[in-house]
Amino acid sequence: MIASANKSVLKRVELCYRIRRRVDGDKDDMKSIRNMAHETQEENEYYRGLLLSESLWFGNRYSMYIGAIRKLTADPMKLAWEKKGDPSAGAEDVNLDHKKISELSNQFMKDARRFMNPILRIRMCFCDWRIRRLKKKVGEYGLE
Repeated sequence: MIASANKSVLKRVELCYRIRRRVDGDKDDMKSIRNMAHETQEENEYYRGLLLSESLWFGNRYSMYIGAIRKLTADPMKLAWEKKGDPSAGAEDVNLDHKKISELSNQFMKDARRFMNPILRIRMCFCDWRIRRLKKKVGEYGLE
C-alpha cells in the first residue's frame, strides 16, 4: 500500500514528461494525458484518505508530500504545456528538481518505516500533534 501511494505521487512527475512529449494535434494523445492527470489525482486522493484512516499523522505526512510534489511540478508542467509538443524531448527539456523529489520520496519512506514501528508510531503521533498545535497558534497553516 505504501509503495503504491508513493508511486501514485511520483506519477505527477512523470506527467510533466508526458506533457512535454505529447504529439501536438493528436486528440488521442491529449485524451491519454488528460486521463493520466485525472487518474493520478484520483489515486492521490484515494491513498490520502486510506492513510488518513490508518493514522492521522501519517496521512498528514502523505498530504504534505503530495503538496510539495505539486509545488515542484507546477512550473515545469506549465512550461511543458507552453512549449510545442516534442515526442523526442529528453529530461533536459523538463526542468525538474530531481534531487528535491528524491529527498521528499526518501522522507516519505522514512515516515513509512516509523509508521510500521509501534513505538515510533506513538512517538510520531505525539510529535505531530505538538507541531500542529504550535503551528495553529502562529497561523502558519492559515487556520482560524
